[in-house]
Parts: sequence; structure tokens; C-alpha cells
Amino acid sequence: MAWSLRVMLDAFVITWLAKRIAGVTFRFSNHLPSIIGGIIILVPTMVLTLYNNYSLWLIALVPVSLLLYGLLIWQRGLEADEIFWIRERLDRWLRLVRRRT
Repeated sequence: MAWSLRVMLDAFVITWLAKRIAGVTFRFSNHLPSIIGGIIILVPTMVLTLYNNYSLWLIALVPVSLLLYGLLIWQRGLEADEIFWIRERLDRWLRLVRRRT
């Protein structure tokens, strides 16, 4: 936990110094999808921290968080050629599975 807090503090200090010395601005709205993705993926970790490792909430929370994170990355993080590559691989895999059944 201490290391995470230090890294967050370093990020704020570096952002502040970049703005003050070099005039580089950090637009919060440009990074909002990444921030939301980070929050979504950290929800199960926070449940683990606050409750226990054997909480029944984790059975539902982990897949939902991964699904939401995956959708966010699919819509905001991947370029068209990456989406094409993934779809092509999934199509090959599904054809292979259908042949074996």
C-alpha cells in the first residue's frame, strides 16, 4: 500500500512539474477512459482489501469488472486493425471448435 501511495504521489508531482516548467498540460477529459478502466478493474481488489478473500461478492464482481473493462478497452483502447486481428483469431478458433464437435 505504501508503494502505491508513493507512485500516485510521484505521478501528481511529475504532472505538476511538467505543467510548471515545460508548460505541458494534462487534460483530465482526454484520459477519462483510462481512469474509468483503472477504477473498474480495481473494484475486486478493493473488495478483497476491505472484506476477505473468500467473499461471495467476488464470484459476481470479478467477471462483471472484467467484462466492463473489456468493453471499455474494445471501444476506446483498440484501433481498427487490432479489432480486425482479434475478430479474425476468434473466428478461426470458433471454426476449429465447431469442427471438433
